[in-house]
Amino acid sequence: MRPVILGHNKAATRNLVPGRAVDGVEHRAWTPYRSKLAAYVVKGGKAAAFPDDAVVLYLGAAQGTTVTHVSDLVPDGLVVAVEKSPLAALSLVEALAHRPNAVPVLADARRPNEYARVAPERVDVLYQDVAQADQAAIFLRNAERFRPRIGFLALKARSVAVEARPRDVFQETRETITAAGHEVAEWTTLDPFQRDHALFVVAFATAAGA
Repeated sequence: MRPVILGHNKAATRNLVPGRAVDGVEHRAWTPYRSKLAAYVVKGGKAAAFPDDAVVLYLGAAQGTTVTHVSDLVPDGLVVAVEKSPLAALSLVEALAHRPNAVPVLADARRPNEYARVAPERVDVLYQDVAQADQAAIFLRNAERFRPRIGFLALKARSVAVEARPRDVFQETRETITAAGHEVAEWTTLDPFQRDHALFVVAFATAAGA
């Protein structure tokens, strides 16, 4: 399902849970200042128009703000939302309580086997927002394990290398992904909504011949 652009710096998703929309409006506002995927959409990114039945593995789910919108985008699909922090996971569970297509999982994104029993053997979309120094390595490890067709890596440059220029970090990340045999189909910085962040859209070689 395609996100809706509501004008300058505004986006929305069609609400999956009837009767729970803010002010009775069917579409839920999706602010780019709170969601990196929303920032990508507002900046013109088109790849977030997921198939309605897509299976999404979401790493770094936090309190679930973006996860709920991804849930809206795949009404006939599934979102497996992985979060490492027990405190954040409590809010995540609450956020997803009324969403039958979203499953919260308390696990470490560095250890795919911890949630392999919950996630399907193969997923359609890998989305990652994990503020760790080894973000690209985590992303590639999960791609190898779950063989997605497409991936979204929300990269926080300052978490990779505090002193480095963000542009250099972004370029190095792109080279790391391509060196692993995958195609960076698109990438964009997320300024002014998310400072020193970029979002990479990746077409995975692991999906070839599927």
